[in-house]
Amino acid sequence: MKATRWRMRRSVLKKNAKMRGGFSLVECILLLLILGLALGAVTSTLFWASNLGNFNRATLGMRTVASSLFEALESIPPAELDSDFNNAFLDLITTLGGSNGRLGGYSIAATAASAVNGSREVTMTISQAVSKKGKYTLKRSINSFSENTADDVVDS
Repeated sequence: MKATRWRMRRSVLKKNAKMRGGFSLVECILLLLILGLALGAVTSTLFWASNLGNFNRATLGMRTVASSLFEALESIPPAELDSDFNNAFLDLITTLGGSNGRLGGYSIAATAASAVNGSREVTMTISQAVSKKGKYTLKRSINSFSENTADDVVDS
């Protein structure tokens, strides 16, 4: 059986003597098209992953700045916050090393609602001043009770 198969192949090759081994032009074009699509998909994925990483780093920086500013706002006496919130906030930014509503490459704006039930809701919006990679808005209630309250009485 092996001999007949071999003879058959030889006879086919003799009839199609012009036939050559290798890939045709159409196969090469299809291969290049598929490889190009795969390369484009990988490049696109890497590009978006890089952008997402940059955005996450920027958001983390804005959250850190907002958190530290809220902690500093909570340390300001409530009477000072009640009298003029905007000036107290700008003084706080200046104290932390910033100026004109900017601190460490971030542009910061804050608004405060009036005090209700001993707390004041403050909305802080932070964005990167240079690259505009995103904007982060955070709301937090700040205790606005007077510092001169009586101590808690604890039964022993």
